[in-house]
Amino acid sequence: MGLATGTRGTNVVYFQNTETKLVALTIDDAPSRSASEFSQLLDVLKELDIRVTFQIISHYVSSDEHRELLKRAVLAGHQMTNHSTIDQPCINLSKEEFRQRLQDCQALLDELTPGARRWFRPPSGTMNGTMREVLLEDGYDVCMGDCYSSDPQIDDVDYHCRTLSRGARGGSVIIMHCPESNHRHQTLELIPKLVRDLVGRGLNFATLDELFPVQPDLVRGAL
Repeated sequence: MGLATGTRGTNVVYFQNTETKLVALTIDDAPSRSASEFSQLLDVLKELDIRVTFQIISHYVSSDEHRELLKRAVLAGHQMTNHSTIDQPCINLSKEEFRQRLQDCQALLDELTPGARRWFRPPSGTMNGTMREVLLEDGYDVCMGDCYSSDPQIDDVDYHCRTLSRGARGGSVIIMHCPESNHRHQTLELIPKLVRDLVGRGLNFATLDELFPVQPDLVRGAL
């Protein structure tokens, strides 16, 4: 079933299934439609001295300020990955339509981080066999995640911190979302609390490239 839906395969990972003290904090829908919120997020990460992986929606890069903030993020050591052009599931697209969205977003990433390893996270976490076929053909690794607390739907910092902290262990991929001007502002408060908790447990933060330095073994089973 997993291969048919696209959610399992040799290029799809959920967590690092080896002994490690590293965790990856991945932040979807970057750089946020609000440049101000994204700037504040970069300030928070700088103060915490951690590197994260941003999943980029290329149509959100709608101003020179957005582009400059992404350059700032790259200089700070954060990783940029492909999250398509718009925040919309791709499962109803043809092979050609999906590839076009993938390539349009990748063109921006290639400007920012030329030669970087290619990662993709499907919008809304939904994939099908057509998408995975294109991703295999075009040399992408796909990162899902094993720690998620539905932050777009729930406005409760303490709840998210407890849920993510209980689920996280060495090798985990944590998923949360960029703050926006009208919702998800809690991310700016959540990240410091979660980071301090996990660091206190002896875990360290890494980018996807650092957590998965080589082709990982497939982690099977439901998310």
